[in-house]
Amino acid sequence: LIARCTAADDGGGIYASTRCTLVLWNTTLEGNAAADDGGGVRLVTDTVLQATGLMIARCTAADDGGGIYASTRCTLSLSNTTLESNVAADHAGGLAISAQSAAELNHSSVAFNSAGKQGGGITVGWREGYFIVEGESSIWLTSCFIDGNVARDGGGGINAYEDFSITLSRSVIRNNHGGEEEG
Repeated sequence: LIARCTAADDGGGIYASTRCTLVLWNTTLEGNAAADDGGGVRLVTDTVLQATGLMIARCTAADDGGGIYASTRCTLSLSNTTLESNVAADHAGGLAISAQSAAELNHSSVAFNSAGKQGGGITVGWREGYFIVEGESSIWLTSCFIDGNVARDGGGGINAYEDFSITLSRSVIRNNHGGEEEG
């Protein structure tokens, strides 16, 4: 259990620096907060996250990625994972996947997260700072639920930027709200 931790910058619960491998089994991150990105977890360039039975709930980010923020060229493999009731003041209440990164979610739930701007549940192909990083981002969702997420400006469930691919298999996306642009 990693609970009620705060970071003056990124990674309220966990901060994994460049070229790390982070393996989590049956782990809960709850009520953590970051003054910038990644209220629950912040993954820096070229980092790998492998998780089974991960729960990230009620974490907050003053910027992006209330639950998880993965920057350029990160790889995520999440199984039986729940990202629930996380909040980002800007983008990606649940999960932010940056440019040139890939995420695979199996039997997982992204639910009841919120973003002050776009991507209440998931944002794919995210910008690093003020520029677009070239290269495709990918996300695969197998037997997943994206449910009840809210974004003020658009992409309530999933918000996707340039150069992305999303593959869905036996997954449900429902009851998400994206404000002016829906989603």
